[in-house]
Amino acid sequence: MRLFLAVDIPDSQHDDLARLCRGVETARWTDPAQLHCTLRFLGEVQEGRLPELNAALTTVRRPDFACRVRGVGCFPPVSAGRPARVLWAALEPRGELAALKQSLDQALEAFGPDEDRDFTPHITLARLKNAAPQVVAGWLQRHANLSLPEFSLRDFALYASELKPDGALHQVLGRFGAM
Repeated sequence: MRLFLAVDIPDSQHDDLARLCRGVETARWTDPAQLHCTLRFLGEVQEGRLPELNAALTTVRRPDFACRVRGVGCFPPVSAGRPARVLWAALEPRGELAALKQSLDQALEAFGPDEDRDFTPHITLARLKNAAPQVVAGWLQRHANLSLPEFSLRDFALYASELKPDGALHQVLGRFGAM
């Protein structure tokens, strides 16, 4: 099973984020119902290891802080001088989300190390192929002041992800941290 851990974005903010999903012709936009912030990608995990995974996840401290979607960006960043491949909305506060991710990484040591790159809390809005740099720059500029209302983060989810020709299909396998 292809698995990842994520923070869900409230349904009340899906419409606001969906309004950003236009203006770049070559973009493959994310279905608003699948918007999330990935905390850790686990990759392929044997189904027989799910009980061990669930037990490890129950040891992670319950998140309890306010989050906000604020600002947009792209991967790689414009400053890298390479074509953008992903458009995203930023999720704050970075510090608390990074601490939650670190707790997950520690609890999941038996499942191997996480990707070796900086954690940037974000919600993937689109995947790009051959997008003109000026089009991406225009999209980033138009949405630079994005700021949505705060929401309470009280849990995180374990997802299974099935790759399909028109994008990934995500299914929640469990929620952790909720009281």
